[in-house]
Amino acid sequence: MNHKKIKVAVFGDSILDLFSYHISPRQSPEASVPIIIKEKEEYFAGGAALLSTKLSELGTSVDLFTQIGKDLNSKILKSKLKNLNVFDYSKSNYKTTIKERIIVENKYYLRKDNEEIQSPFRKSIIDTFKKKASRYDAVIFSDYAKGFLDKNLFNNIKAICQTNNLLTFIDPSIKNKFDFKDINYFKPNFEEAVKLSERKTLKEILNYLSSAYNTIPVITLGESGSASIENNKVIYSSKYKTKTVDTSGSGDIFFAYFVYSILNNKSLLQSLNYSSKEASKHVKFFGFSKN
Repeated sequence: MNHKKIKVAVFGDSILDLFSYHISPRQSPEASVPIIIKEKEEYFAGGAALLSTKLSELGTSVDLFTQIGKDLNSKILKSKLKNLNVFDYSKSNYKTTIKERIIVENKYYLRKDNEEIQSPFRKSIIDTFKKKASRYDAVIFSDYAKGFLDKNLFNNIKAICQTNNLLTFIDPSIKNKFDFKDINYFKPNFEEAVKLSERKTLKEILNYLSSAYNTIPVITLGESGSASIENNKVIYSSKYKTKTVDTSGSGDIFFAYFVYSILNNKSLLQSLNYSSKEASKHVKFFGFSKN
């Protein structure tokens, strides 16, 4: 890949991902459940923070507009974001969103979430971005419906992007049905795309999203790779065979590589192949990085 230095702004929900690893030596005598004993734990940036860190690792300069908070978990998350410019708009009582994935005997056993849906200080976000907008090559929305993005904030940021002719990308949440029209690249997974389009076949879905939103839709298909539409023809990435251990964060990994590829002037098909191949490497283990 051509390592051109590119600057982007990412808007979205940051998450602290915790993987805790346990052994289960015996069943409980009190109920038909296993006794588990923790051996170790690992923390990773998740959500918009994962997307941003991966883009940064690829050589992109990233400004992350998000909510992180001021609790113990926020300190852990911020320690994972040292190479980013982080604009934290959380209110003083905001608690960092954390997802704990409990792994027992090397198998995904349970996920435990702790989250607080709270809107940030909106005007200051818009004012800051407006002053900095001309410095960016692209803007990326990573929506997990945890409260950072609402209709008003999204519309304002989108309008500033259009005024400055910035390339835009979105990984949407079906919980937030914003005005997605004229976003350049629109990346749902297949299940989300079905619900958003109310269509069933892949070509119907791609045609609908392309027409309704005036966008280039990019749909991730799990082990089948990814697909888009070009010149009214569905195009598919190659399929990359892999042993799937954990798909957590694979959508963010895919999205980071896709954005990076497009911003380095690769074709749509090249970008689908590149991002699908790289995402397939990250489902072979628990966590998001072996660094």
